Amino acid sequence: MHRTSEARAGPVALMLERLGAFDAPDSSALLMEVCACDYCVYGERAGAAYPKAKLLEAAFKACRGVEAPTGAAEAAEAARTARAAAIAKAFGSQRWPGAGSSNIPRLRTITVGLFQLK
Repeated sequence: MHRTSEARAGPVALMLERLGAFDAPDSSALLMEVCACDYCVYGERAGAAYPKAKLLEAAFKACRGVEAPTGAAEAAEAARTARAAAIAKAFGSQRWPGAGSSNIPRLRTITVGLFQLK
């Protein structure tokens, strides 16, 4: 959460999916509060606003209209790509200039040790 960046729409979409933001938004809101508390504990940031909160909220709102993945892996991949495109558009991403079109790169699966990351 702390590393969320406007230039990383794909990873932000995947993070939101993995955290259950679309299936359990209340739990995600609690996680955001924990992250804000963690941010404010260090240095002279007591009482400061969590800088990633607005960015993550914009990403979540951008994805609300995208249908949840159901069925085949292709459908899940299409939903992930659509969410990433929606976030890129909301962020005004320069990295994906045609956000919402077919020139968006496909998200890929990477295996790291015992973990499979998409």
